[in-house]
Amino acid sequence: MLGFIFATHNEFDTFRLNVTDAEERKLLGGQIIGNGKIKGKDICYAYCGCGKVNASSAASLLIERYNPHSILNVGLAGSVGLPTGTYFVSESVQGDVDLKFLKDPKVFDGSDFLKPAVMGIQKVWPDMPSARLVTTDKFITSEAEDIKKRYGNCLVDMEGAAINWVCEQFNKNYYGIKIV
Repeated sequence: MLGFIFATHNEFDTFRLNVTDAEERKLLGGQIIGNGKIKGKDICYAYCGCGKVNASSAASLLIERYNPHSILNVGLAGSVGLPTGTYFVSESVQGDVDLKFLKDPKVFDGSDFLKPAVMGIQKVWPDMPSARLVTTDKFITSEAEDIKKRYGNCLVDMEGAAINWVCEQFNKNYYGIKIV
């Protein structure tokens, strides 16, 4: 079963038009978790809302409840130095986390770069460019130059790296497709 996670209502509502036999549960924070079918195939999905906390809790719930083999996070992103277009996520990092001062090589704190399972997407869309995704819990405005110095040209969002991190913890594939 493939799982989908969306951060905005526009993304989710468009996706939801294609789901049949849906069973959904609305959570207290307004998030939605459910399952159904697309073209006869079983899927599960979540509308999480914006931010890393919402994204990681929705990803954990989706995995615990439905056990998808992979999670696909499709949505809008900003960019630092990249032109408009559609990208798959080649690696992700939580750009506002840094616990390296602990100097413990066993600490996996989310500031490490994670590699999504891009090979499957590259076979489906071989011409789609890929890019690094930097996730922070705020809209990037005046910080763009600092982000570029630290990470180079990249996508920026508020959810993707958190979902990737949860997938890593549960040994699930993460796929990210971002539209700038």
